[in-house]
Amino acid sequence: MANQNALTAAHIRYLLVLLRLTAANGHTRCVDLAAALELSPPSVHNMVDTMTALGLVKKGTRGAAAERPSGTSGTTTARRHCCGRVSRS
Repeated sequence: MANQNALTAAHIRYLLVLLRLTAANGHTRCVDLAAALELSPPSVHNMVDTMTALGLVKKGTRGAAAERPSGTSGTTTARRHCCGRVSRS
């Protein structure tokens, strides 16, 4: 059986777009994430729920998603997969 906690290409894609969208204020709405990914809002909502259960992101009120607090960041994990080492400022 495959590792159900493994980071998939889809997770990485979502996380990298989420990182870009949350740069200004730390969160974004699922509908905005859906528009950026050119996917339906229900599909994005389901993936955000899945990534929340995996501990990659946190989900707030009104469908807002944000990266996890420092040290548990899904986007840090995504950057490692895509870019090698991650520097911390």
